[in-house]
Amino acid sequence: MAHQTIFKRYELKYMLTKAQLERIKRGMEAYMQGDAYGRSTICNIYYDTSSFLLIRRSIEKPVYKEKLRLRSYGVATPDSTTFVELKKKYEDVVYKRRVALPEHEAMAYLSGRTHPADTQIVREIDYARRLYHPLQPAVFLSYEREAFYAKDDPDFRVTFDEHILWRDTDLSLCAGVGGTPILREGQALMEIKTGAAIPLWMVQLLSDQQIYKTSFSKYGTAYQMRQLQTKQEGFSMLDTIFKGIFDSDTQSVIAVSDFLLCVGVALLLGLFLAAVYTYKSRYTVSFVLTLALMPAVVGVVIMMVNGNVGAGVAVAGAFSLVRFRSVPGTAHEIGAIFLAMGAGLIVGMGYLGYAVLFTLVLGLIMLLYQAIGSHRNGERNKTLRITIPEDLDYTHVFDDLMERYTTSHEVVSVKTTNMGSMFKLTYHITLRDTAQEKAFIDELRCRNGNLEIGLSQQEVQTDAL
Repeated sequence: MAHQTIFKRYELKYMLTKAQLERIKRGMEAYMQGDAYGRSTICNIYYDTSSFLLIRRSIEKPVYKEKLRLRSYGVATPDSTTFVELKKKYEDVVYKRRVALPEHEAMAYLSGRTHPADTQIVREIDYARRLYHPLQPAVFLSYEREAFYAKDDPDFRVTFDEHILWRDTDLSLCAGVGGTPILREGQALMEIKTGAAIPLWMVQLLSDQQIYKTSFSKYGTAYQMRQLQTKQEGFSMLDTIFKGIFDSDTQSVIAVSDFLLCVGVALLLGLFLAAVYTYKSRYTVSFVLTLALMPAVVGVVIMMVNGNVGAGVAVAGAFSLVRFRSVPGTAHEIGAIFLAMGAGLIVGMGYLGYAVLFTLVLGLIMLLYQAIGSHRNGERNKTLRITIPEDLDYTHVFDDLMERYTTSHEVVSVKTTNMGSMFKLTYHITLRDTAQEKAFIDELRCRNGNLEIGLSQQEVQTDAL
């Protein structure tokens, strides 16, 4: 059986509903008849580069574009006749060149193992294969097609494609039909193929049914669906990471493995927060240890109340009543405590991914602020040691000077010296202006009776004094 190998025509596409499809068919009955293939299943394998260069260019709607595919009518066998087709489009005119080969020979040819008899069409296909080398099977496409041609003009053809499916696995014409649908239920794609103008009766029929030309590519749509599917799979992976391990309607008892996992993550987050807190900051070992353990403690409590948010908030509120030091904590300490409690709360509810993300983001922000603050205040942060007589009430004796010369001050140590006849006070202060340092010391000397005063670069506390 001789097969047509060269095509030159316009191809116009229209998206139809089921009702429109039936009305168009009825309107065609007087003018067209079914072709030799009638209703058939068409299978295609589209070839492309690993980066899908051909279809990406096609989607951009250039003046010239081309595609290479292998086609069979019906599910193929190794000996079935298939068509290696090079389809080109230039300024809305479609040019198609194809060569008929048994399926096994066509696959061998396209994989570079064999070469068919030399013809002009084969040379054109060879050129495209060299130009886009290496080409490989990219997508399998199949659809049910019903084809018609005009009784008075065999070159005027109309086809209806339904049940368009695609897949990017089992890329063989012998593997059977199957894949993901491209069209919605009840939709059909109509293609008008003609070398000249559309007959007036068809124009009138389309107008009456309010059917308009559309731009549609089966391979292009399959490629876009594939890209979307790949993105969704990526998001699905992220969703898995950030999904709560206790998100189950059937889970009533926490598994030991899940419990240990949560505790382990909480301890790691606590260590991270403790390390961040100690960076260029004054600290005590006891406070840092408390900060490191707090996410695990809070997490365990939340797990034990079975993730109940209300109970969890109540517990967190109770924790706020705990005093961590003998003096009120600084804003820096309070912020670190609440950060650790927040991380523990999220871990206890089973959202380990969110807990890690929360801790990393806020921890790094805190680290940044500490670095900036340390850079700005490093020269103004001082340790002040003042010796005073035992009969001098040190409680508020220096308050006015501290308000005038410092932006912050804190008593960190008080001890007796010289057989109990004197007190030695240690402050952590931040000077308002380093140029006033001498004036500050001079005024302190007037208050302490000119006893010993020491002012040095602020030290980091390594333990409670």
